Amino acid sequence: MIPSFSIYYPTSTSQATVTPSLVALLPSASTIRSRIATAIEETLKMRPCFNVKHFRARTEGMFTWAKEEDGRGTIGASSSSTNAKADLARSIFFPTSYPPPPVASALRQAPNLSFFASVAIGYALGVLVCKENESTNDIDAQKASTGPKNPRLEDNRTISSQKTAAWNKYSASGLFALSRQAMAAFEMAHTYDMDSVVTYLLQILYLLHDSRPRVAHFIYPLLGKVINIAHMMGLSTDPDEFPGKYNIFEAEHRRRVWWDVYYYDVFVSDAMGQAPSIQDGTFTTKLPADVDEEQFGPSSTSLPLPLPRRAGGDPTEVGFAYFIQKFLRSSSRALKGDTFATPPMTLQNHLLSALNSLNLRSRTGCQNSQERFGLTPGIPTHLHPPKF
Repeated sequence: MIPSFSIYYPTSTSQATVTPSLVALLPSASTIRSRIATAIEETLKMRPCFNVKHFRARTEGMFTWAKEEDGRGTIGASSSSTNAKADLARSIFFPTSYPPPPVASALRQAPNLSFFASVAIGYALGVLVCKENESTNDIDAQKASTGPKNPRLEDNRTISSQKTAAWNKYSASGLFALSRQAMAAFEMAHTYDMDSVVTYLLQILYLLHDSRPRVAHFIYPLLGKVINIAHMMGLSTDPDEFPGKYNIFEAEHRRRVWWDVYYYDVFVSDAMGQAPSIQDGTFTTKLPADVDEEQFGPSSTSLPLPLPRRAGGDPTEVGFAYFIQKFLRSSSRALKGDTFATPPMTLQNHLLSALNSLNLRSRTGCQNSQERFGLTPGIPTHLHPPKF
């Protein structure tokens, strides 16, 4: 799964870049890519650090670019000698000027290596979630098999087993390793960009998604690196302080990424029994807006209101997106005195209390915050696998 570093260095350039051979290492079937993208979207439901619709479009553009590059290389290799002979014949028999050959259409721009790395880790997370879902379905099927024989249930168990076997050929850990390798090549030749920060955030999320009540030993230093990169890129300063520099989509993207960094800083530090690295008063970035993700994109000139969560709901009703960030922002000063002086679960208990106070049962049909958000007292919030 992990290629040689030479795959990042085509003969035409001395800088690491995305190549068609590199893209070929990702899951290529359109149906699989769609399932993975849906899993990513559901996983990021409460904290969408990027617009998934735009991410999908860019990903499909990368696959199209790789396909075109592969085709262009094949055609170029087979026709080079033919073109040379044709040019020689024209120069001999038609010495006068003749119309030049048609100019090829504009080439697609090669995708950024940091974006490729974000796709690789996003797919790693999506594959992990899809495998977990299929595994859950298998367990349910096994429980159902203890009952009376039912031909329909037998067919469902067969289909479920086939789906599980289909996902087994995709390696989440291999895609994670590919993302790390791509970022290592990127860092040697390029400056950090928004895609690189998103990649690191997704790597942290992947490492926290193994459902184990502990933090991998290299998450904490990786988080420190992300925090420093975010400061270096000015993400701690609200985009409105730079009039005309960012459009509305770029500004919201920067806010989303910063607050995702802030979120992981609080919860990973809490799990490690350490104080957060980002201190109050050291940033001015506003909370991201809760918008209709399907209508929001790079061409947007205004923020589309999110759709109501239930039929007949109030369109201005605040959604659950960024709820934890909103809670942390409003409660950080109150929590600061006792969160990190006591065992790490204190922050979890504060959050559960705040969620339960919202009377979520009347809005969602769930009994309490644990049921709605899949939270369990005693396990840090960021370690819970998504429930969908």
